[in-house]
Amino acid sequence: MTTYASSGPSLGPGGPDAYALARRRTDGAGQTAALKVIDLDVDRVDRALRVTVRGVLDYDTEYAFLATVGTYLDAPADPPADLRLDFAGLTDCDSSALNALITVHRRTTAAGTRFHLDHQPSFLRRMLVLTGLDQHLTGTPERPRSGRGGDDFMS
Repeated sequence: MTTYASSGPSLGPGGPDAYALARRRTDGAGQTAALKVIDLDVDRVDRALRVTVRGVLDYDTEYAFLATVGTYLDAPADPPADLRLDFAGLTDCDSSALNALITVHRRTTAAGTRFHLDHQPSFLRRMLVLTGLDQHLTGTPERPRSGRGGDDFMS
């Protein structure tokens, strides 16, 4: 069974919002197996939207991330000119995070919104480089700095 607990003001365009989601899974005996938390602060200044991500972005929290960002991208009257995703507070992610980033990138492209990935922690950057998404999502590929065939970013 999965339960959700959220905190923060209701979502909607027009000002700074905060949204936190805790997803708790319980096994058949009612024991809590895991608790995942994602905290999203949304700030809109003029036509720029900044989403600050803290916590875990993975299978359990991907929906909250997509729903929050989608609320602002789908605003028919005034879509943002820039979407800045700030990952300075990201503590962990899995392949679902990559799926979420691809989904958001598709939506920003369709809306004519510029897409930025700010303050990427090394583990996220490594995943983006290994999958080639660094170039696809940001247009700025990272090249290995040593002559060891590119394995230096793995250490």
